[in-house]
Amino acid sequence: ALLKLPQHRFRLTIDSIVWAFKHTHRDIADTGLAICHEMLENFGRFPDRSVAGAFYSSFLLPLLQDLLVVLTDADHKAGFRWQAAVLALLFRSLVDGTVSCRLDESAGNVEFVTGRVSTWLTTAFGHLQRY
Repeated sequence: ALLKLPQHRFRLTIDSIVWAFKHTHRDIADTGLAICHEMLENFGRFPDRSVAGAFYSSFLLPLLQDLLVVLTDADHKAGFRWQAAVLALLFRSLVDGTVSCRLDESAGNVEFVTGRVSTWLTTAFGHLQRY
């Protein structure tokens, strides 16, 4: 059903999921994370790799960045189980080749994303050192 939505409505749906998992009310955040997890699982099983590739190339990095914001926010520690599950699913999708589209021309997907995550975390937490 999501794929039948016009692009602006699909983006609004993704934004709504992100809004939900950033919410400070635990039930809303957990619902948003559960929906996000299920959506990512479904895109991972989607038979048409071009559709999944378009999704991942548009939304993987923003979802990962928003998830890291929530993971590092003390107000969201109650949702750690779902946060970790979604984070693991995103990383697993990169490692097992589910994300078949090229996210960056200069590096492989795993290297590119680990570099991005490292930069985000060292920027957010100046006391961390990058190795």
